[in-house]
Amino acid sequence: RRAMRSNRKVHLRYWACADNVEHRLLIAPYEIFQKENRWYLMGHSDEAGGVRLFLLTCMRAAEITPERFRYPRRYDAEALRQEAVEPYGGDTCLEVRVCFHPSVVKLVVESRGQQFSSMATLPDGSLIGTAVISNPREVLWWVLSYGTYAEVLSPPETRAQFAQVARDLVAAYAAKPR
Repeated sequence: RRAMRSNRKVHLRYWACADNVEHRLLIAPYEIFQKENRWYLMGHSDEAGGVRLFLLTCMRAAEITPERFRYPRRYDAEALRQEAVEPYGGDTCLEVRVCFHPSVVKLVVESRGQQFSSMATLPDGSLIGTAVISNPREVLWWVLSYGTYAEVLSPPETRAQFAQVARDLVAAYAAKPR
């Protein structure tokens, strides 16, 4: 908020759900707001490709810089929010449940535990993590990186999307080698 009041840019270390990587960004912070129990920073970042929304829970560190910014001409927060959520397919929140095999539970908790709104350990040692996301693409490649050790349980539409990706992979590997 201090950076916004003084029109100063912010260096941000941000853990992006979409690619499971920490990014270092320079952001012109426009607004902080809450939507459906989640806090967001809306701001402009050349590295991120323009005006974007950044989840506060994914921020690792923020440092105010001496570099100044100007709010866009005819600043319209609502229009900018729409522009920011467009690349992610909308601003709706989707609750996704993923079951992880016992052999990867420790890794999941250490690397991504903070991304889940809840986690439950089952009697067999597996873990069900629940995350609230705006688009399945936010977790697609991360969940797929666990192969058969991760299974999307719900919602059904997201489970079907993951199943289609798995079928596409089977088809790709069934084809003749190049």
